[in-house]
Amino acid sequence: MKTNFTVLPRLLFVSALFLAVGRPSFAATNVVILGDDFQQKTDAAAPGDTLVVQSGTYSGNLNFTKPLTVVRSGTNQLQLTGNATVSTTGTVTFSQVEFAGSLSTATNSTIVLHRVICSGQVTLSGGANCQAFDSQLLGLTATGGKVTVKRSSFSGNLSLNNTAVEALRMTNGGVVTATARVGSGTRFVAAQSSMQNGLNVSGYSAVVGYSSIIPTANFVDCDTVFVGNKVLNQFNACGLCVTATRGVFRAYNNLLVISGENNYCDRQFFGLVIDSANADIANNTIYVRIGWADNQGSGSYVVEAVGNAKISIRACILYLTGNVPAPFSNYAGVAGTSEQITELSYCDIYFATVWSPPLFVGGVSGLNCFSANPQFNGDYTLSAGSPCINAGPPDAIYNDRDGSRSDVGY
Repeated sequence: MKTNFTVLPRLLFVSALFLAVGRPSFAATNVVILGDDFQQKTDAAAPGDTLVVQSGTYSGNLNFTKPLTVVRSGTNQLQLTGNATVSTTGTVTFSQVEFAGSLSTATNSTIVLHRVICSGQVTLSGGANCQAFDSQLLGLTATGGKVTVKRSSFSGNLSLNNTAVEALRMTNGGVVTATARVGSGTRFVAAQSSMQNGLNVSGYSAVVGYSSIIPTANFVDCDTVFVGNKVLNQFNACGLCVTATRGVFRAYNNLLVISGENNYCDRQFFGLVIDSANADIANNTIYVRIGWADNQGSGSYVVEAVGNAKISIRACILYLTGNVPAPFSNYAGVAGTSEQITELSYCDIYFATVWSPPLFVGGVSGLNCFSANPQFNGDYTLSAGSPCINAGPPDAIYNDRDGSRSDVGY
């Protein structure tokens, strides 16, 4: 057997390098028991160590100055009653910990929250990152960095400034407000989420899909893809449902409902307002039920184009109902000029009112549009006999997945 002498020098070099740098170090596991000084244990740990903490209540503020993992031992509650600060550039992971106070960062660290409950505010500064998994948090404020949320909830507000967002199955009881520098390309991505007190996004490259939003969604200076969402303004039903101001707005297969039937609202009602944005609107159902006052006939539109808007609308159901006071010409399915509404085709524009307003105002006209009761089911999907089935654009590119002609609406 021949010896490969070309390999031997490399092996000798690697062996010498291993001896020179020493053996790799490994993180240690340290135990914290009730009665221990938690801060002292934290300070004594080495970077990368794990603190296994006995269940119970620990008082006093804490400062984590190095990368650590803090995990509960046992099945009972582990509660930290003071405020916690993370001031390391590394990663600090908390698992099955309850914070009675606040949790904040002083550096561009990464906080990982796994099955965590935080009754105080989470504040991220210095470009810090937060990853929340299966956690329950009061509210979160962040500047820079990135927030990743999966199967977690916020009972308070989520306020973000130039912070990237990636959320899956996020639930928000407060207002979601995200503002980024226009043109920065900062990403706001939310899927299968529930935002129960409004969504306001400005300056982001935004993707919102298959989510529930109450009562309104507003996008300013965004490049937005809005797919498969339900926006329901039924409980605070005054004014608007969805607005897009400047930027690009692409909305496909959404249900937008604003219903002011039981509300006194001295305002107009709008399902979708596009203000100086480029928009592609397809296969949406936009349902507007006017309140009993409606500002004494000032007017309401299912879709309105404002300013330098350029909008393509196709295969949508635009539904207007409720008390329509005179003058009836102030109400319409679509309001805009032919320069603003560049395409309006294959839409069902239907008014279930005593009076019949015009389908369009402002000079816009429709192609292959019709007016028929879409025959909704209780969830605004189409019943079996709906005239909107197989009534969408005939081009094969729009066909349903089974190859049949596309439907109109959500």
